[in-house]
Parts: sequence; structure tokens; C-alpha cells
Amino acid sequence: MDLYATGFNAWHQLCLNRQSSKEEEEEPHDLYRFAKVLSAATIKRPVSRLTYTIGLLLAVHRDGGLLVAGLVSPETVDTEAEFLYTSAEAASGKLLAIVHDKDGDDNDANNSNKLVQYSSLTSRRAGAEPESIFDCRPRATQVAAFNTGFVILHSDGSVSTFGDSRFEACLGRDTDPLDRPSDQPGPVPDLNDIASADDPIKLVTAGGTAVAALTSNSCSVYVWGCPSPAAAARTSASASSGNSQHRRRGHAFPELSGVPNYTEVDGGKDVVDVALGDAHAIALTTDGLIYVCGENRNGQLGLGREVERVETWTNVPFLVADGYKIVCVAAGPRASFILAAKA
Repeated sequence: MDLYATGFNAWHQLCLNRQSSKEEEEEPHDLYRFAKVLSAATIKRPVSRLTYTIGLLLAVHRDGGLLVAGLVSPETVDTEAEFLYTSAEAASGKLLAIVHDKDGDDNDANNSNKLVQYSSLTSRRAGAEPESIFDCRPRATQVAAFNTGFVILHSDGSVSTFGDSRFEACLGRDTDPLDRPSDQPGPVPDLNDIASADDPIKLVTAGGTAVAALTSNSCSVYVWGCPSPAAAARTSASASSGNSQHRRRGHAFPELSGVPNYTEVDGGKDVVDVALGDAHAIALTTDGLIYVCGENRNGQLGLGREVERVETWTNVPFLVADGYKIVCVAAGPRASFILAAKA
């Protein structure tokens, strides 16, 4: 398998294949086009946060083990790999993790598990008690973080959220201190109405002030959220000056609201994978093409230095190696990844 990356690289966090200390000493530069950063027999989808990237090599022998790049201790990550793959970290520093029931049957959709929230990764490492513990039934299978909260995918394909009530649009639901508190997981009704037993949600992703969900069979992406305060201020200033070049910065989508809305990729293509960064998005369609939208100031779209931003889904001129096919995409706050495997 081959892993390709592009984007923010201030701490060498995209350099998973460094071979020498000399490379370590070289000044890191952002990547503006997708470049191969790792090859192995089997690679799990990377976990990328602002200052580091984790690549898990699942094959035995030479390819087995964990690779870490960036501003983080490999020894620390080695003991936390499973935790980091089942947790999400919001911009506030709060951390949400899935805790599986050791006696439960993961194949039983009716089984429950727990969500544990910590004030920060540092507090967890220090042995502090969690801030909150939530029972999940149906059990949680995936969590993702936006700036002010979290989105949770359940085993039955339903979705719930919780977080800061001041950014209710990111929650995708109405909140009430008594009946529907924002600081406890609650269902996203409009999205759950869209999904069904025949077409459940299979993936959630989030970044910045945007949240997205991907359906299993119709292969449709639904997004919701709100523009950041800074983006709103820039939009207002640009509108008054007549300068449209700097409008709508701050998230990947021109229009966001508290209602999940279908986002059309290149005339309505089916999408098999999608990921959000702080202000960009990347999607893989069923015909094996890569589409991106949003900010590109650090090269996170892989469209070169000349492009600062694209407002609509744009095809990336990426050619996979002969005999390979793209199997998934991923995103860090300001980076994008493509994972390819032998066809």
C-alpha cells in the first residue's frame, strides 16, 4: 500500500518515511502536491492532528508496527495508539474516547459501550479523572471533533452530537437546558430521518465549524455547521468593500446551516469516502477520483501554490500508480491523505 500526503508540515508531521538524521535537521516545508510518504504491505488510515501524524502498519514482519512523525514522542504514542485511533480532540483541547465493554459482543448492535470525555490529552496522561462518562446504546463506533464539540456514529447508523450551545448549528439539532442539553449526546433528527435501515450513515467526519456524514448505499454526503466568527467578520467586511476574493474563508463550504444538507460532488457523483479538515474537505468518488474544496493556504488541497482556495468541489489531478487503486482518504486540520492499495 502507498500513503500520499499534502499540506501543513511545520514539524515534519508528513514525513513518515524519513531515513536519516540529516532529513530531521532540514527545515520542513509545506507540501503543495500529493507526495508519497509511506509504502508498506498494509497501512491503516492515518490519524493526523495539527502537530503530528500516526501511521499504523498492520502487516507482520518488516511492516509491522507504528510510525510517528511530528512534534510528539514516539514512546508516548506507542502506549496510546489504540486510544488515539478511537478518540477525537476538539479545538478547545477536550478529548472524547470510545471505551469498549470487554465482555460485550461488538457484533451485537444492541450492546452498549461508553464515551469518556477528558479536559485534555495532557490531563488523561496525568491520570486525571474524566470530566464526563456517557453510556451509549446503540454503542458508539466512531467519534469526530469539530471546534466546539463532537459527533458520534452509532452501530445502527444513527448520529448524535454534543458540545457548546453557543454554536448550535454545529450540533445539527435544537437544544434546551432541561430536555435537550447541549452538553450531552443527542440525536441529529434531520440526518437520522434521511438515513434508514436500508441506507444508514457509515461514516462521520468533522473539522473547524463543519460536520459531515456519509450514507452507506446512496453514497451521499450531508454537511452542516456554521461559519466561524472570524470568517463571518471577513465576509461582512468583504461584502461592504465589494471584494469577493476574500469572502467565505474559514470553512470548506460556501453555505452551512444547522440542518444537514446534501452536497453535490461533480454533478452528483457517488462518494465512497470523505474527510474534513479545519477549513477544507476531501472526497473519493466511486470512479476513483479525488475531489477537494476549501482552503489551500498550506497546500492541503494538493492543487499547487497558486491556488489559495476553491469554493466548489474540484478534481485533483492525481494519478495512482499502475496496478493500484485509491481505497480511502483522510484529513488532518491542515493536511490531506490518500491511501492506495494494489488493485
